[in-house]
Amino acid sequence: MATELEQWKTRAEAAERTVEVLKKKVTDLYNASEISTIHGQLEKAKRRDEENRKKREIAEVKTRELQKYSETLEAEVARRAEIMKTILNNVHFGFLLMDRQFKIQPDYSQYCETLLQQEHLQDKSLLDILDLSKRDREHFSLGIDQIYEDLLPDTVSLRQLPSRFDINNRIINAQGSVIRRDGVIDSILFTLSDVTDLEEAQYEANLNHVLLGILKQKEAFVDFVKECKQQLNEARVLLQANDQAEIRRNIHTIKGNAASWGLTDLMLQIHLAEDKPLINLADLDGAEDLLRNFVDTNYPVIGVVYDSLEEATYSISQQQIRKLDSIIHKIGDVTEESANLKQWSKGIQQKAAADMLGPIDEFVKKLALRLGKDVNFIFEGGDTQVDVPVMKGVLQTVIHLLRNAVDHGIEEPLERGRKHRIGKVRLLVGSDAEGYWLEVADDGRGINADRIAEIAKERGLVDAEQLAAMSQEQKLQLIFLDGLSSATQTTEISGRGVGMSAVQAEVNRAFGSIAIISKAGKGTAFKIRVPASEVKQSVA
Repeated sequence: MATELEQWKTRAEAAERTVEVLKKKVTDLYNASEISTIHGQLEKAKRRDEENRKKREIAEVKTRELQKYSETLEAEVARRAEIMKTILNNVHFGFLLMDRQFKIQPDYSQYCETLLQQEHLQDKSLLDILDLSKRDREHFSLGIDQIYEDLLPDTVSLRQLPSRFDINNRIINAQGSVIRRDGVIDSILFTLSDVTDLEEAQYEANLNHVLLGILKQKEAFVDFVKECKQQLNEARVLLQANDQAEIRRNIHTIKGNAASWGLTDLMLQIHLAEDKPLINLADLDGAEDLLRNFVDTNYPVIGVVYDSLEEATYSISQQQIRKLDSIIHKIGDVTEESANLKQWSKGIQQKAAADMLGPIDEFVKKLALRLGKDVNFIFEGGDTQVDVPVMKGVLQTVIHLLRNAVDHGIEEPLERGRKHRIGKVRLLVGSDAEGYWLEVADDGRGINADRIAEIAKERGLVDAEQLAAMSQEQKLQLIFLDGLSSATQTTEISGRGVGMSAVQAEVNRAFGSIAIISKAGKGTAFKIRVPASEVKQSVA
């Protein structure tokens, strides 16, 4: 029994020891896992700290490098800006920005002060600095308003701005460019340059070209000068009668023919006179002084003295020719000799149409170039012999028809649609048994008869009742009324409303007729018929 108890006791102790061992092992295992976990977490924290430290070091390096690069870039930008400023301040061009209120912005180039002959331009009005006349000031202001309204393409609006300015006897050219921010017009950049010397050189070149043209057609030029003298004298007589309408027709014709010969100073002088409400004696004398000065100054080339030129004459005087014609008319064609005498009298009074028109082709070419249009000018029948007393006045006013054809008739190249981009203007002169015929035609936009009628009504030239009774052909004839012009603005080219009335006045004096044929988009033709002197005598 005792032995069994001891055995159980021994077994119990052994079991207790086993339990203790197991408990210890379990405890050891538990403690080891906790330590491992904590250790792992610590290791991860250390790694994160190390990674963050490295990131901070990299970020600091990048920051230092970026700061250094930024400093270098700022220095480079400043250096380049200084170089650019130095260049702009030392080139013979000026650059300035102008806002909508005409104020000059701060960062203009230094040479602007030299060109505009004023210091401290910032916030000053460019409109005031340019010292424009009232008319030019309004033109410039309207042009700027049109640009900022942004309804038309920039190039079209900028083209309307004047670009030539006279500042203390220096000619300044100003070319504008539109500056936008977020698609909205912010300001206008003007590039200024002094073109005085260039214009003087161009003037000399043009003068040489004009003189060369005169030498090629010297007789026609002499006739032109004689006719100018006669027309100016007639204008002085008309001045005493206070006939301003006829005076304007006279000098407008002189202006047109002066342009064909390239006499721009005379043309501009008359243009300024036409701006006035009333043309006076000083205006007429000023025009004649310019013409006299041109002829006499260029005497070494032309070989003509202005005051030695008389009114248009032939080998015998006009009075003698008229007397001779009267005698021949009384005799009739009873003998071969009288018929020959009649033919001889007629022949000495005739000239080729081209000789009477002068350098008309050069005029059309220059006008088209000035208006930015491509025009092919065709002149047929220039060798037609015409009776000078009959056709002189009509041929002198052809310049108005040609000018209107190029200015109003022929469209801009991009506006011609399917037509050839080069417009066509034709001048035809001919003769037949009944007299002479002349035609000026273009393939342009045509005349809007209703628009002409509307303008005539707006200007009080006709009333609504008269218009209601008019046909389209009669509405077209309104274009010959004094003071009617479809031009939107008056320029030295057109817009006076007296050119066409001058044409009709001369045709009427020659007992002739003028018809207009015009189709929208197809073109316009002016057809003139003038009876021969014999026909006129029978009519008279």
